[in-house]
Amino acid sequence: MINAIAFDLVGVFLVEKDLELSAFQRDLEKNFGLFGRDEAFIAHFSKKYGMSERQIEDETRWLIEELYEIREPELLNRLPRLKFAVATSHQSYVIDWLKTQSCAAGFGYFFCTGDSGLQKTDPQFYYALAALIGEEPEKILFVDDRSENCLTAESIGMRVIHFKRGEALSATILGALNTL
Repeated sequence: MINAIAFDLVGVFLVEKDLELSAFQRDLEKNFGLFGRDEAFIAHFSKKYGMSERQIEDETRWLIEELYEIREPELLNRLPRLKFAVATSHQSYVIDWLKTQSCAAGFGYFFCTGDSGLQKTDPQFYYALAALIGEEPEKILFVDDRSENCLTAESIGMRVIHFKRGEALSATILGALNTL
């Protein structure tokens, strides 16, 4: 029995708008989550571009606000009453932005690389996520668009959906819940 669903953000719960970005903005965007904690991300780009840490944080927050939109704003209302979590390998600033969106009220748990320092390729990411949600891994459905993340979540016992762009997210999840 599934008691919780954990959503990846970019590529699953969020879609990227087609924006023209500067080389600096593209560099920030392609490296979201790769440096682990927010502090390491900010320090790296501050040094690389000779900008203050505050400037890098402000640019990152602006970029997140402009770049992303909710794939299905009413998604959580279409799903059975379960625990809902965000599980992203992104900087924590995306969580700050998400919490300003009306759909965020449906999420009870937020877990990200920027706060934890854990990468989704590390099983510890999923153990920590399960502990945060308060459920055994086998009772969590993890939805991600990257196969390597799905394989790692599955390796600790989570049920997974490898989401593919172009699918209807709500229909994909409902279909999976009916077969689990």
